[in-house]
This record gives sequence, structure tokens and C-alpha cells, in this order.
Amino acid sequence: MRYTRRRAPDASKGITTVLTTCCRSNVPSIHIIQRQFEGCRLVPELLDRIVIGFDGAALGPVQIHNKCRGECDVEKYEIYIRSVIELARRYFKSVDYVVAPYRSCLTLNLKAALKRVTTDFVYICQEDLVIKTSFDVLAIMRIIAASTQIELVRVSLNANDFHIKFTRNFCGNMKPLTFLKEGAHTFTRCDQYADQNHITYVDFYNDAIFPHVKEGDFMEHQLICAHSSHPHLDSTMWFLGEQNGGDYVAHLDGRNAA
Repeated sequence: MRYTRRRAPDASKGITTVLTTCCRSNVPSIHIIQRQFEGCRLVPELLDRIVIGFDGAALGPVQIHNKCRGECDVEKYEIYIRSVIELARRYFKSVDYVVAPYRSCLTLNLKAALKRVTTDFVYICQEDLVIKTSFDVLAIMRIIAASTQIELVRVSLNANDFHIKFTRNFCGNMKPLTFLKEGAHTFTRCDQYADQNHITYVDFYNDAIFPHVKEGDFMEHQLICAHSSHPHLDSTMWFLGEQNGGDYVAHLDGRNAA
């Protein structure tokens, strides 16, 4: 059965930018995070408030994906955390953050960050996927709030069709694409859950995403073929733009940055 929201999210409360980060080989450098904050200036509403989730440094009790087990220079990471917070305060009107007590991987890191959010709507962004083309986030929020079909809108890296073709090749048979036209905006159905940048609301994550994923892992590992593996997500997620549209962000490859 398709997901049904408990209540309509309230767009009048604004939106919170939620960014997750972790200890990487390039800490304490903050140049990629700064590019991310600069990109948010293209959508000024995203600068009202930010919550940053810092993954932990030391391995702990949670069984985590191997991708999250890289070495961490704790002293450099502590410098990085302080520098990112200081930098964020130069860009955002309100800054909050949470530092995990131990290495937890993306799902738990994001879950902890979302607990600090006070708005219904969130813009969830990968630290190295940077906005390069503006979009009307207020209009998108109003459309989601009023819609009975749109729960999440993805602002994609590369053209939407690139991800559509990937999903078809990776997941197999798919239904014919559907499109929605809401005022000046067109949306293309997205059958693939991805943790790339998107606009949604906190209840959707708490009710429809987190209960269906492994906590010490990446959400997309379980939900990548959402249209078939998790029917409650069918036709809930949409790309911003037409099939050949999209391409709103650039990739800086933070994990492998020098």
C-alpha cells in the first residue's frame, strides 16, 4: 500500500538545510563545505537555518558498512568540526549541529540531525553535491504540502534521464514514466531512492524511510529499487523537471578529495 501521510507538512514554517559529514582523508580542509554553502546562496531560503550532522570518529558498538570504516585523524577531525561550525555561522541565520559519539554511518547520522530540526520541511544535501542552478524551493514546498502524490522532490546531479536509465538497468522492469505538472513546475516520477540532494519533510523520513533501512548503513542500499522492493514508496518520489531536465548540482567528490 502506498504511503499515506499523517498530516500535511506546513510550508509556512520554512525549511531547514540538513547536511551530513564525516571524518575524511582531507580533514581539516573545509573548502568543499564552503563550496556547498556558497551554492546555497543560489536558493536564499536555504540560508535561514542549517543542522549539521557530524559522524563520530571512533568505532563503536554499531555494526557499520565498510565504507564508513576509514581511518580518522581525531585531532584533525576536531579542528574540522570547529571550522565547519564557524564557517556555517557566516552563511546561515541559525546553526545547530550534532556530533555522534562514535562512528555510525549515514542513516544514523541523518536520523540524529533530523531530531534537531524544528521545521517540517528539509533540504537534505550531500556535502559534496553543490547547487549550481537555482530553483524555487518555496514553490516546491507549497506543491508538496498541497499534493496527495508528491512526498519528496529530488534536485538531481546530471540530467534526470541519466538516473532513470540507471534505475531501469539496475532494477529491471519498470512502469512507464509518469509526469506531473503543477503551475510552472514539471515533475518526473523517480523510482529510485537516492541520498542525493532532495526536498522533503521530516515525517516522511520517520514514517516511510527510516523503518525500512539498516541503521549502520546507507539508505539507498535497501531502497535503491524502491518502486518494486518497497511498494509504499511507489510514486511518492519525483525529480524536479522533465525527463531530460534536472542537472541542478555539481559533484566535488568529497570522499576522495585531497
